[in-house]
Amino acid sequence: MLPAEGGSAVPVVKNRVEMVEIGWPGPSSAAAGTMVVGILQVEIRIDDATSLKDKRRVLTSLKDRLHRQYQVAVAEVDLQEALRSAVLGIAAVSNSARYTQGMLDRILQQIRDDRRLVLTDHQTEIIAGR
Repeated sequence: MLPAEGGSAVPVVKNRVEMVEIGWPGPSSAAAGTMVVGILQVEIRIDDATSLKDKRRVLTSLKDRLHRQYQVAVAEVDLQEALRSAVLGIAAVSNSARYTQGMLDRILQQIRDDRRLVLTDHQTEIIAGR
């Protein structure tokens, strides 16, 4: 309590945050309630691009196809102004690390098989939390 003008006490109200752990609905198992985030970062080269418009056309096609086929988030995260290079970030959320890793492996293979571009580097990370 803090003293107010005139000598009466004024209650002090503090914000209180309560942390609650919430599990996912579904069959009960050791893995129930686990959220898995898979992150794939790929660096690609587009040799046939003669303008940023050419590069964007290839990237938009690839991003739309991956999103439609795998329901993942895809964004160009670096080298936006480079004519023939790009870095894409791809994120997937699941409740199974094995499923997520398999999905990212299939996406990586699909990028390797795309004749319009060359995969120059990639990095995968799987994050599991509750």
